[in-house]
Amino acid sequence: HYLLRTTKEFVSADELAQMFEDAGMHNVTYKKFTLGAAALHLGRP
Repeated sequence: HYLLRTTKEFVSADELAQMFEDAGMHNVTYKKFTLGAAALHLGRP
């Protein structure tokens, strides 16, 4: 039950990208993998 419960607390890829930008990162991009189960986010300071 742990995984089911905790996955509801994850932020979306879009939300995480916005968090990067809010933290001062520039040129933030991301690529989703495994039907969106994982994402790689990149940004420049």
